[in-house]
Amino acid sequence: MTDLTAWRRRMPLREYFYSEERDGHPNQEKPYRKRTPSTWTPKAGRDKWLDAYIKAVKDDIIKGLKRRFKLNMNKSEEYALKELLNDDEIVIRPAD
Repeated sequence: MTDLTAWRRRMPLREYFYSEERDGHPNQEKPYRKRTPSTWTPKAGRDKWLDAYIKAVKDDIIKGLKRRFKLNMNKSEEYALKELLNDDEIVIRPAD
């Protein structure tokens, strides 16, 4: 999610500051200045196609993160397990 958030911020920044008439090369050395990282992001709605693309990618990734699984127990075993977990008289600990 952290990578997705960073990517989500980088995309509008690249669109906002993009220029075909760049004077320098990206590898050109610049004088060292210590700066605090910026958190500014252009407002949404500047480019509706970029906004749609970001939303589609984010939805696709989040949908892939949702794990749907099926328990390998029947209903009675599942009920018994819940009863054991909720019983305050016994302590269940993970195995070493």
